[in-house]
Amino acid sequence: MLINCSKCKNLTVEYVNNASGLDLHRFNWLENDNEIGEINGTRNYLVQDSKKINNNASLIHWTLGGPWFKEQRDYEDIFTNK
Repeated sequence: MLINCSKCKNLTVEYVNNASGLDLHRFNWLENDNEIGEINGTRNYLVQDSKKINNNASLIHWTLGGPWFKEQRDYEDIFTNK
């Protein structure tokens, strides 16, 4: 998740300390869903979800596990820029 802090006025320390986990995960602190944007594929590469490996990815998101699983270690080269 990437947050534009200059636009994130409702997510205060007080709110975070008192809100339920459900409120936080549902983004109830936003004015409306129009404040949720998309991160393009070069910034947010979804391992095992994206159609092809992106060697220029600047952020790797393991949605179904992580590099500690043998079947997902092929993606380690992307992460370490080898």
